[in-house]
Amino acid sequence: MNLRTRILTIVMLLLSASVLTTATLLAMGARQSILNQAEADGVLIAQFLARMVRFSRDVQTNLDQDLGEQTVGQAMITSQFVAIAEQAGLSPEEITERLKLIADQTVIDEFWITDSNGYAYIHNVPGIEFTFSPDPAKQPQASAFWQLLTGEKQVIIQDTRMREIDDRLFKYVGVAGVDQPRIVQVGYEAQLIQDIQQQIGLSRLTNELINQGSIVAVRIVDQDLTNLARSVSAGAGLSDLDTPKDRANLETAIAQNTTISYLDDR
Repeated sequence: MNLRTRILTIVMLLLSASVLTTATLLAMGARQSILNQAEADGVLIAQFLARMVRFSRDVQTNLDQDLGEQTVGQAMITSQFVAIAEQAGLSPEEITERLKLIADQTVIDEFWITDSNGYAYIHNVPGIEFTFSPDPAKQPQASAFWQLLTGEKQVIIQDTRMREIDDRLFKYVGVAGVDQPRIVQVGYEAQLIQDIQQQIGLSRLTNELINQGSIVAVRIVDQDLTNLARSVSAGAGLSDLDTPKDRANLETAIAQNTTISYLDDR
């Protein structure tokens, strides 16, 4: 091999090495740039979701409170109506029929009126015999209204929750009787609140983000790491979002009230 050929060969090798080195550095730089941008975007999305969680909860809480305050007046009118009806000599069956008509023609779903022992002898729900108990262990939801019988409270507005007789979601408001110790309770099945939850709730929000295609998975948890919302894109290959590494980072983020970002092995 003559000198010229050797020089050309060396030059070509040096150029190739230079190009490969430059390409490798550019690729590594591009990869790091993409990762940095993805990290920044992920943090912004997480912060946005945190604000949306607070907004969603505030809307639902305010709606629940407004519905409760409105229902207080309806319960007081019912208490007056029952007292007047009994003074006029109407039987429990006759009063019940009047309350059924009201429930059929208004948004009110249920009326429960008790005697002084907590037995609901007037109500518009057929086929149920119910007596209020002061024991929260027996009646986690209904026992709260016992204070209306004892005179400890005149009005009770209960948060929307599952009731013990059939695990349906209801909003109940109760007032004390005006003619004798009794519970006068008005109830709404919480369909309106459920509809609001579906329209502005977390599940819909996470699904909308996943459907955009650029985000693989979203998970929102409470402080006990219980899922409030979770969505994974189809075909992502992620069977769950609850690996030991995920849990450890979530626990740290919650405990330290900080933001954590990291690369997953997958």
